[in-house]
Amino acid sequence: MLIEETKQVDKKLKILQVSPEVGPFARTGGLADVVWALSKELKALGHDVRVAMPRYNLPGQQEAFGSLNEHGPLHDVPLGKSVEQISIYEGQPKESKDIPVYLIHHEGYLYRDQLYGYQDDAERFILFCRGVLEMLNLVDWRPDVIHCHDWQTGLIPGYIKLIPEYKKVFGNVATVYTIHNMQYQGVFPLDVFDLAGLGEQKRPLTAYWHYDNFCFKKGALIFADLITTVSKTYAQEIQEAEFGCGLEEVLKSRSQFLYGVVNGIDYESWNPEYDRDIKRYYSEGYFDGRIGENRESRIEKFEKTRFSAADLRGKSLLREELEAVCGWEHDPGAMIIGRIGRISAQKDRILLRRDDAQGENALETILKDKELKVRFVILGRAAPGDKEGRKYREEFEKFHKSYGKKLCFLNVVYPDKTWPKNEEADISLEHLIYGGADAFLVPSLFEPCGLVQQQAHRYGTVPIVRATGGLVDTVTSHDDPGGKGDGFFFKEPSGEALVKAIWEAFEVYRDDHCTGFWRKLMLNGMKRDHRWKASAKRYENLYREAL
Repeated sequence: MLIEETKQVDKKLKILQVSPEVGPFARTGGLADVVWALSKELKALGHDVRVAMPRYNLPGQQEAFGSLNEHGPLHDVPLGKSVEQISIYEGQPKESKDIPVYLIHHEGYLYRDQLYGYQDDAERFILFCRGVLEMLNLVDWRPDVIHCHDWQTGLIPGYIKLIPEYKKVFGNVATVYTIHNMQYQGVFPLDVFDLAGLGEQKRPLTAYWHYDNFCFKKGALIFADLITTVSKTYAQEIQEAEFGCGLEEVLKSRSQFLYGVVNGIDYESWNPEYDRDIKRYYSEGYFDGRIGENRESRIEKFEKTRFSAADLRGKSLLREELEAVCGWEHDPGAMIIGRIGRISAQKDRILLRRDDAQGENALETILKDKELKVRFVILGRAAPGDKEGRKYREEFEKFHKSYGKKLCFLNVVYPDKTWPKNEEADISLEHLIYGGADAFLVPSLFEPCGLVQQQAHRYGTVPIVRATGGLVDTVTSHDDPGGKGDGFFFKEPSGEALVKAIWEAFEVYRDDHCTGFWRKLMLNGMKRDHRWKASAKRYENLYREAL
């Protein structure tokens, strides 16, 4: 028995990651980054990792592959009473050629210039889920584990359990389903049961039935062998009504199969030591005068000017560049606060909510306070169809016009691009904000994990966050008795609590940002290990458990 168990532990796994978006091929946010970074880390552990995603009509997607080859003829896939033909492409990514990427192609439903937000999204992702399983019948490769990400993949665990032909072929394949955000569930009218080929399930109390609707996510939660979400705290929160979005009872019923595994970040992409997208670089090693291993070769490779971070010169120069991009005069006494990401109720309601028509929101209170010397630089967009997100975007635009010396909304300055580039200076604005800002604001109502605060840590930019979800698991309060503090928290989801936290951070910054406690917070954040390695090992163990 012990010999058999040892063989199982040593066995290298065949893992298929299935996601509606995968960076750098198609990306709307952190999901794409997570799936690709995890895939690379699992590959580094020696496993046979492959990825499946839709083929979109996106600029740059084709260019991200060294080659893109079609697998055989078109395949018939049922969609309700009709039959659609899909084709399968296999791509060899330029960034990592040893991880094959399978693209499910349908000219009408999937090959579009936007990932989500269409009226027929249910049909689109039914085709995608069926297409993934049909693809596995075509290629000469069978996974041990199918790891499904977010609601768009939620039919795969159910199809394997419910449809006889899939059950026969994939019955021994383990399924792991990851919740990236409980708010997005894939809820559609009941006729989707018939479109999905699950008409016999169209009755109350079946897996995909949810309050007289069809719900992709609910079925996945019931049929997956194991469920994960992206932080330990969020795994507990979503079993409560406040965060469970109507599925908390389902999650409670499967709590013994629910695990929280915190996301990591890709240190190749997010590293101020040799970041291709910033002009100056620095590292935690320079804070105390050490020179890291192989540093000279990195200097030669990237042709950077070396700066000692003992006087914060590298970061200070990035700060000046950020001020110039924002059109601000240089002012080292003003604390620059960055905010990057989707504009939405989740991310911005606490910051921008007004209690009455005439009342100020938290951001306006801060901008009007002449004693509170802070500046905001904001980069982000609202999702298509998100009315509240669009309203908050309009708020940022208004403040950009009214308080331009204290707030820069970069999507106004560079309106034509989602994540714009200042081509003249050859600086990625996203990376420049991390490198040039002093603090980073994440005032989320809820936050499954969050990558931005981890990326801010890498650049010595101190997070100011709400105490929820993965923010609790990845940031340590500045007043930590063990001296490991690397950020500031506020607990209550109110503008008043947020303003208080920013004041608290500013007072520390104002008093000693050059030499004292603020610098210690920066160092602690930079030294914190947010790599994927530990989380990938945790997933490896969960895959074995699922099997």
